Amino acid sequence: KLLGRHPGVLGLSEDTLESIVLWFEGLGLSKTDIAQITGVFPNVWLLSEDTLESKAQWLKELGLSKFEIAKVVTQRPTVLSMFEEKLESKTRLLKAGGLSDSDVHEFIARCPPFLTFSVEKYLKPRLALLQKHIPPDELRDTVMHSPWWRESMAKCKHRWAAVAQDSAKS
Repeated sequence: KLLGRHPGVLGLSEDTLESIVLWFEGLGLSKTDIAQITGVFPNVWLLSEDTLESKAQWLKELGLSKFEIAKVVTQRPTVLSMFEEKLESKTRLLKAGGLSDSDVHEFIARCPPFLTFSVEKYLKPRLALLQKHIPPDELRDTVMHSPWWRESMAKCKHRWAAVAQDSAKS
């Protein structure tokens, strides 16, 4: 499937391909994990090792462990190609909602899909609605323990299971 959609991958050097595989393995990801990532985000092979490393460093600076970074990468590999300013705008929004630095770390570790949501179209309107109806001292707990996030994560796990099956068949 990868070659059918992105034949340019064949033009990459062996060193480039190997360095990307080694980078993923350095996070503790298995071949199955790498296949899942490729199935969802085949352009990952076109990213430089510097780009991959800068995103991992950004996540580490949020306080995420190597295991948590691997979780983010497997659940939302497109994060690896996002501009850091876009990622930072999402963490600023969480802090505006009353979350501390450690809360932001916990939230991102629990809900990697959050990093891919649109700030303007999705996150700001929802935060504004919450702020309108929930007292500031209760907003943090509402965001941190929202059942919506649990439902979102269940959908992500279901999607990844399907991707893993498709990748295994290929």
